[in-house]
Amino acid sequence: YVERACAGGYPEALGRDGRRREDWLRGYADQLLQRDAHEVSVLQRLGDLPRLLELVAARNACELNKSDLANDAGFPTSTIDPYLDLLESLYLIWRIPAWSSNFTKRVVGRSKVTVVDSGLAASLLNLSPEAMHPTRNPTAAGPLLEGFVANELRRQLAWSDVRARMFHFRDRAGPEVDLVLEHRDGRVVAIDVKA
Repeated sequence: YVERACAGGYPEALGRDGRRREDWLRGYADQLLQRDAHEVSVLQRLGDLPRLLELVAARNACELNKSDLANDAGFPTSTIDPYLDLLESLYLIWRIPAWSSNFTKRVVGRSKVTVVDSGLAASLLNLSPEAMHPTRNPTAAGPLLEGFVANELRRQLAWSDVRARMFHFRDRAGPEVDLVLEHRDGRVVAIDVKA
């Protein structure tokens, strides 16, 4: 499962092995960050996008704490949102909103942030399946695997006959569920991902 998560889901990358896959993933991110970002945005600090994307990858499938992310990236907290919006519009990251049975609380809950492809996240973090072995790095596989599952579910929701929206859940007292799928009729499925 770690090998599958490290491979990701981009068909072009999956058709390659080893160094060729790594080069494709790096080239894909570089093209979006170096060329496409400049074509669609006039933000001042576009040169800092690669570092920001790496920091998001390091927080893959975790709640988005914008002030911590901004601090680590060297951005003022008040200016981080347009850069995250740009990464999302370039299809490099996506946010999973917080779920609550109270619609008002959903709006104020903290989202999770996920790189759109687990292979890209692994590449950005320079992680291999061997490096994520439980004896070497016991905490690396969890977020990458959770991101992989979230991305696969997101793809399937795009074509599924069952219309559902994806959320995550965390109670202030501590209990959490990695992913929550909610059907229009109110049915809910909770998914917890464990490496």
